[in-house]
Amino acid sequence: MEFGVTQHKLSVLLPFRNADQVLKRAVDSVLNQDCPCELVLVENQENKSALAMQLAENHPQIKLLHEPQIGIVHALNTGLKNCTGEYIARMDADDEMLPGRLRKQVEFLDANPQIVLVSGQVVYRGDWMTACGFSSYVDQLNSIQTTDEIRKYRFIESPIAHPSVMFRNAAIDRKPLYRKGTFPEDYELWLHWLETYPDGFAKISDEVLVWHDSEQRLSRNHPAYNEEAFMQTRLAYLVRYIKMHHADKAILIAGVGKKARKKIRIMQAAGLRVDAITDLRQRKLDELPFFAWDNLPEPGRYFLVSLVSNRGSWREIEAHLLARNYRNEIDFILST
Repeated sequence: MEFGVTQHKLSVLLPFRNADQVLKRAVDSVLNQDCPCELVLVENQENKSALAMQLAENHPQIKLLHEPQIGIVHALNTGLKNCTGEYIARMDADDEMLPGRLRKQVEFLDANPQIVLVSGQVVYRGDWMTACGFSSYVDQLNSIQTTDEIRKYRFIESPIAHPSVMFRNAAIDRKPLYRKGTFPEDYELWLHWLETYPDGFAKISDEVLVWHDSEQRLSRNHPAYNEEAFMQTRLAYLVRYIKMHHADKAILIAGVGKKARKKIRIMQAAGLRVDAITDLRQRKLDELPFFAWDNLPEPGRYFLVSLVSNRGSWREIEAHLLARNYRNEIDFILST
């Protein structure tokens, strides 16, 4: 079946691997929604799950597929080829849909034809003492709510949770949709789509998902989800963004610590010219002109790119720049 062929209003795509302990909880949370759908389960393992087969036998709306080629990207793309819905919702075996999620997201897409993807608020479930970083990320993710915020802050961290999204089948603009590589496949897709549909993402204010964190979660264990992989993906799209929208401007980089210098080298290797630097304290980098943080040039002279990594500091940086009449996406962009 080709992408874009629709027979249902909604498909839910749920890949799983070695998930018998949690799969029924996730499936039940989908089947108990007050919105009809087909549930596409993609089994990404060699041995078939008796539980998955039993669930499929008992529920005619479940379509059980087997993808023996191991890897989340293979599973996702196999599932997409078999999703017949006008809309496609994502779900992971670890997690739970909250009541009303599907109906609310369908209603939102129906009422907002300019939006290609809608997410929502997520509830964190995990051991805060051992995963306070992930918990803080969820808090930050939930604080990014509007279409403008999702677009403006996309280079900080992924602004939406993958298993919380619903998107239009018609928005699929490349085959395969999910790309395989040494990078997080979901964040790469968001950056690609936000480049293609810059005003096409939205969030509803309702909580739509319980996001369970565990030591077995793929994002904790696979190298495609480590800090380096996210950084490389982010910087590749950041350089593309600057070349597409600010190629005629001199570039001023904010942040010249060890991590920032590494990012600058990566961006320069990708063809970005760096013209000056700024930081909270006096620094030098290859004799580039330095501007004190409290004595920045007037807006319009440079396009400022913040590469400061400390989580949460981007809010203070943005406030500092806005107070000096810099405009987000016109005079500066925030990254980490």
